[in-house]
Amino acid sequence: MASKSLAIVFLHIVSLLLTTLVFGRQSERNILPTRTMLSERKVMATRVVRSIMHVRATSSSRCEPDSHADTTVAGKNMCMIEPTGVKVNIAAYSDEVSQLTDIPIATAGTVFDCPTTGASWLLVFHETLFLGARLPNSLICPNQLRDFGVTVHDTPKRYDPNSMHAVYVPEHKLMIPMASDGTISYFDTRLPTEDELHTLPRVQMTSELPWDPKSPHFDVAEKQATLDTPVASVRRTAALSFTSRGYAPIFDAGYHEPRHIHATQKHMLAAELMVAADHKSVPTALLGMGTPVESRECYSIGTIPLATLLPGTPSLASRLSGTNQTGVHGISGVSTSIKQSVLTAKELADKWSIGLEAAAATIRCSTQRGRRTVVNPTRRFRTKSHHFRYKTLPGKWYSDTLIGNVTSVRQYKYAQVTTNGLGYTRFMPMEAKSDASQGIVDFIHNAGIPEWLITDNAKEQHSRQFEDVIRKFHIRHTFTEPHSPWQDRAEIEIKESKKRIRFWTRKKQSPKRLWCYCGVLAAAIRRLTASSNPELNGRSPTEHVTGDTGEISAYTDMEWYDWVEYIDNDGQTKFGRWLGVSETHGGGNVSWILPISCLPIVRSTVWAMPSSSKTEETRAKMEAFTKVVESKLGDSLSDEEIDQAIGDHFPAIDDDIFDGDSALDEVNHAEPEASMPEADEMEDEEAYDKWLTAKVMLPVNGEFMKGTVKSRKRDADGLPLGRHHSNPIADTRMYDVEMADGSTMSYMANTIAESMYSMIDEEGQHYSLIDEIQDHERDDTAIDAADGTFTTATGQTRKKRTTRGWTFLVLWKDGTSDWVPLRDMKETYPLQTANYARGNDIQNEPAFAWWVPTALRIGRRMVAKIAKSAKYWNRTHKYGIEVPKNVADALRIDSETGTDFWRKAIDKEMTNNKIAFEFLDDEAPMPIGYKQMRGHMIFDIKLCLTRKARWVADGSQSEMPRESTYSSVVSRDSVRIFFTLAALNDVEVLACDVQNAYLNAPTKEKNFIIAGKEFGPNEGRRALIVRALYGMASSGARYRAHCAQVLRDMGFTSCHADQDVWMRAATKPDGTEYYEYVLCYVDDILAMSTNPMAIMDALRETYTLKKESVKEPDLYLGADVKKYYISGTDDADKPRWAMSSDKYAKRAIADVESKLKETNRQLMTKAATPLAGAYRPELDQSPFLTAEDQNYYQGLIGILRWLCELGRIDILVPVSLMSRYLVAGRIGHLEQLFHIFAYIKHHSRSSMVFDDNEPHYDPTRFIKADWSDFYPDAKEEYPANAPPLRGRPVVTSCFEDADHAGCRDTRRSHTGIIIFVNRAPILWFSKRQSTVESSTFSSELVAARIATEMIKGLRVKLRMMGVEVIGPTSMFCDNDSVVMQSTRPESALKKKHQILAYHLVREAQASNIISVSKESGKTNLADIATKLCTGPVLRELSSHLLW
Repeated sequence: MASKSLAIVFLHIVSLLLTTLVFGRQSERNILPTRTMLSERKVMATRVVRSIMHVRATSSSRCEPDSHADTTVAGKNMCMIEPTGVKVNIAAYSDEVSQLTDIPIATAGTVFDCPTTGASWLLVFHETLFLGARLPNSLICPNQLRDFGVTVHDTPKRYDPNSMHAVYVPEHKLMIPMASDGTISYFDTRLPTEDELHTLPRVQMTSELPWDPKSPHFDVAEKQATLDTPVASVRRTAALSFTSRGYAPIFDAGYHEPRHIHATQKHMLAAELMVAADHKSVPTALLGMGTPVESRECYSIGTIPLATLLPGTPSLASRLSGTNQTGVHGISGVSTSIKQSVLTAKELADKWSIGLEAAAATIRCSTQRGRRTVVNPTRRFRTKSHHFRYKTLPGKWYSDTLIGNVTSVRQYKYAQVTTNGLGYTRFMPMEAKSDASQGIVDFIHNAGIPEWLITDNAKEQHSRQFEDVIRKFHIRHTFTEPHSPWQDRAEIEIKESKKRIRFWTRKKQSPKRLWCYCGVLAAAIRRLTASSNPELNGRSPTEHVTGDTGEISAYTDMEWYDWVEYIDNDGQTKFGRWLGVSETHGGGNVSWILPISCLPIVRSTVWAMPSSSKTEETRAKMEAFTKVVESKLGDSLSDEEIDQAIGDHFPAIDDDIFDGDSALDEVNHAEPEASMPEADEMEDEEAYDKWLTAKVMLPVNGEFMKGTVKSRKRDADGLPLGRHHSNPIADTRMYDVEMADGSTMSYMANTIAESMYSMIDEEGQHYSLIDEIQDHERDDTAIDAADGTFTTATGQTRKKRTTRGWTFLVLWKDGTSDWVPLRDMKETYPLQTANYARGNDIQNEPAFAWWVPTALRIGRRMVAKIAKSAKYWNRTHKYGIEVPKNVADALRIDSETGTDFWRKAIDKEMTNNKIAFEFLDDEAPMPIGYKQMRGHMIFDIKLCLTRKARWVADGSQSEMPRESTYSSVVSRDSVRIFFTLAALNDVEVLACDVQNAYLNAPTKEKNFIIAGKEFGPNEGRRALIVRALYGMASSGARYRAHCAQVLRDMGFTSCHADQDVWMRAATKPDGTEYYEYVLCYVDDILAMSTNPMAIMDALRETYTLKKESVKEPDLYLGADVKKYYISGTDDADKPRWAMSSDKYAKRAIADVESKLKETNRQLMTKAATPLAGAYRPELDQSPFLTAEDQNYYQGLIGILRWLCELGRIDILVPVSLMSRYLVAGRIGHLEQLFHIFAYIKHHSRSSMVFDDNEPHYDPTRFIKADWSDFYPDAKEEYPANAPPLRGRPVVTSCFEDADHAGCRDTRRSHTGIIIFVNRAPILWFSKRQSTVESSTFSSELVAARIATEMIKGLRVKLRMMGVEVIGPTSMFCDNDSVVMQSTRPESALKKKHQILAYHLVREAQASNIISVSKESGKTNLADIATKLCTGPVLRELSSHLLW
């Protein structure tokens, strides 16, 4: 009975979910008619049952596409993001089953974790039935997704090999693969966390519009589609409209993007359909008017024989004619088993010399419809006609010139290489460098018009012909920086072409003068080869650029320089050598052939010479052919001759195929001055292999063992295995690693990287996990038991606190062991050490007696601390590589490892520093006044494993100079004004970083050093310090003075309002006058101009700018900087600038969470406001903080105050309140700081946009009065030394407020002020007033006085920057008394102690500096800087300030 009852209960629960939907009630808000008309929504009963029965004990659940579900149903793996307010009743299919009532229709979200990239996406489903935890898995309505443009392929590959079996979201290019469980298709997702709801990228899966699955719109659309292409009508199917190009768009079920099929293939489709209809011919009317001419030539009026329609398809023709013979309907030839109709990955890899994975991926994203299965044809193959129409190719494209030192067989000596940097490359041979423009024209004819072309500064890229092409096709043309060839991705493509030319020329022993054909073929194969590049999403570069599936048939029948047979124009069969596919002749399957005349020809009927054809007679002819070719074109080449033939070019990042070939590393570039990279930035990954000598724990038979990376692993030909990648996890290079047991094993670089990075902290420090303590030692410095105590002044006996003289032999998890001092063991492993001491009866020794009993007694309370300390930090290694302590140690490491990495790092640093020293002859006297200074070398290892060395002076040993020691530090409000003016005047902004900035400036300090080992042959010599070295007290000021002189020489003048703002008058091409600005923050420089690159170029004449720092700013003063586009405006396409503190905040939050983890705590999961509820810090009576916690409190306040400076205005008041307790904080205060960080974590997505649009205020709000009787001389003082006004003017506005007696302790009021330039927040202020005011009016008047003083300063700064300020500053206040006293001349002040503030504000009003108006307290933006607002109010005010 019990089991029966349970079964009944289970069936009852299931029945509640097997439903159709009936509306029970509507929400109070207006509902669209389509929603009120919903009658039923079906969720298949079997699917719900199956979903319940397949509950998994995992953290994730399934999303299962269900073609019978007419609405998506959200299960337990989705959370409700927002309800629509509409609820429905769910009724079952039978009246015997009760209903589910009030089921909400909502927007729901679930997280999809990509199994290949690890990236996470928040999938958002609008208009879903939300059942939540009541439904184990979510049911997806495929047609609801399709209606929103999302592709759903839910057919498993076992039924359709061409099926994607995935969901594809075109807008985000997101592919969600599906798996199968029996007959059920699904993909796994999980419930999002609170943080992920705000931080993950959102992918909208369904429309926000009301979803009515019973809408008649679907039936109408289906009928219309049926009329256009009815399935039952063969004629309608065959008569699909063709485009003028001979292509028709179709959708390939095996892929996620629209494909194009050639018109003749459409005819094949039509004929296939005719088979089912038992037709023998197709009416010509069904072929469409857009059929290519060559396909229509053989058509007759009436009907067309299917054999004519389908040349080269004997199997289909045989079925149509009822015969089984292989040669029918005029097609002469025989099928061969040698050439398969479908190429395998192994065959493609061999033919193209690519990897198996790339070959398999290429076949998956390509078609082979043009593969030829006929040998020894007696007539020519039919060609295909491709008519390319120019189209615009979006994005950046790169072009450069390759130089060949040998003239090719076609009289070419150069090639113009154009690429998008993702593998789509065109190799255009040409006779002269001046033909570069024709190379671009050829690229346009073959591919399209590049939207943005980037070239180097070579002369041919500046020629009139080149610029004519640029203008003719409206191409945006920019140049790379001088001496920066790495900025041109065409450099890398040229290198790849060279590698492939060398490889094929060596492999096939082809003549050197054929290099131009080989380069064209190499580029074509590169375009068609699928890549693992994430931007290509598994597609080939061709498909990525054109949208068409790559057709590889023409490139798979033969390899470079293969022996082929072809039918010549005289009808005779001849043989020659295959030189690739000609894309400029015929219809796309036409080949270049090298005949015995050695003048390449184009032929369409070409096939690979089968082995059976190579008789003795044929072999003799082939030998004779080879001799003729050698006599006319020259024999095969050595590697050096190959390089000479194709010209050497600047090597890119890596050259794994021909590692160790020095010839490849020579530089002979079309732009000679671009061949020398920056010494500090351009490293050859092979010559400077960063993984070598690294020590790391690696997996061996399920366990971990320490190993040392020794060398690259190579194949039988001596070539290194794998390829370098800038992302270590994608690096596939193979290495030989010497393990701790003496064996040698092979690992990929990505495995080494993963193991290494899992064993380091955030600063790269290496740690080891303890296995056990094996032994201990005591030396003579250890204290004896008799000396283990001392007597205090009060006569009390105390134990000496010492750990001296004891070391422990520790066995680590990696199998190694070390002797570790007791002081480290006590701090890192207190319990293990205490237990060992007790077990070995040494706990009473003085080094243990003072702490072991306590450690054992409170062991359980120390668990959290031990969890943090479970890693012994090894300060001698970073990223698994030993860090030297000094120069001698660095040289020792190099000697032991057989490398010269540290030597190179030292040499590089000393080369950069050599200008800072002036060596004296041994006999020369020391100049008067010079004092000896010491210096030392510090060492570090970057995350990329680059070794770094820096020589610094010990400046603390020298006297402080009398002159100023500060450096350039531009103010934050100047930076905000800078970005606002950039948008206002529609000019560009660039940033740069000066390399070794201080070393450019001379020093005034008189110091000398005695050179150490790092100075090489100058060791021991005396050297005067003549430049501003890092570490010297006056170096910052010296560099500032030097930089100031450089800017003056460039025509800039310093702004008197901010000496680190530099300005120069300029004129735009349209005649508009404006100022160019340069901002200096030490060595970080911002430049604003219509041509900021010209400023950067001028700076380069004096300074070396870090190569990748010259770009649009993305980080400045710790804030993220980006362009921002304001939608919904008349100039929505105009870029503004925005600053955000997100990255800085995330780093700070991570540090706080790490601190909390020490005590098994974490930040709150929800925080609507920065401070908790009604918390008032001045009333907190919790215990005072310890000295250590007080220091930590001060550090957190410093972080929060900087966040306020970076734009987090929403935390101004809480941070201001908590800053009062920097000296004597309490535990409750620290807890509230954690609360602020929790708030920031959950409200982190905020940007401050410097909007240059002018605000519009109602002029009637401002009272105009005659002040001449009260302030007859009132007039705004204009700076006498202000520069002429240029550029567009600005308006200013201010919101001010005061929280009267806000402090419960002192009853002082709190002032809040926010000042705008146009709509950009520039200045903000939040601070407790210095006096106690007895009335609201007094506190508000004090706030108005402070605001007026700030406004005056801002107006002066703007005018000193040459910016015109229109009218007075609009000042908004919510106190009626202050507004009246400020705007009415006749009013009188009764409270005389505020007389100064009273007259200052009124005089500013009379001087037309400010214009005061009343603002409601609910809309006064200054409230956010004055009071602790509630959550809704805070969000509302923040929305006007933060985007």
